[in-house]
Amino acid sequence: MSGHKLVLALVLLLGACASTFPDVSDWANFANEVDHLSPEELGARISSVDEHYQTSPDDFTRLQLAYLLSRPGSEAHDVKAGRSLLEQIDDNGPYSALRDLVDRQIAAEAALEASRQEVEERNAQIELLRRQIGQLEEGLDRGAEQEARLEALQGKVRELESQLEALKSIEAEMSEGQKAIDELPDE
Repeated sequence: MSGHKLVLALVLLLGACASTFPDVSDWANFANEVDHLSPEELGARISSVDEHYQTSPDDFTRLQLAYLLSRPGSEAHDVKAGRSLLEQIDDNGPYSALRDLVDRQIAAEAALEASRQEVEERNAQIELLRRQIGQLEEGLDRGAEQEARLEALQGKVRELESQLEALKSIEAEMSEGQKAIDELPDE
């Protein structure tokens, strides 16, 4: 989800809580800025916020650092550390609702990335099996034993392709959900 769409969703969701959540505009500006940073700028921003956090740890800085660490593209990318920081935010504090939304975003992005990696792994397995099938097809004249191996490999390819389609379906559903959030009107 792009940061500005997350910001919009957060602002809309937290609009009713504006009196107990004084820094909504600060968060919106922060998230929008982060989403437009280059990997080098992101790394520098992580260092800057981390320094501030080390000297003056508060929930807003903790939320910023967690969000920064969850963004891909820097050497400091560490989703686990980011989510750990989110767990430290006071459940009854003014940032608990924002923390929950950021945590859900991080979880959704991590699940989507895991799904993409699994699709890539399955594609690599399928490609390897196709090459093996090609090699077996070239040597089919060697007999029934090789023909049996070919059929077994083809069955495995069909099984992996079926799993790949299921993963693609899950990824498409996640992307559609992401698009629905991204299409929320900007206010």
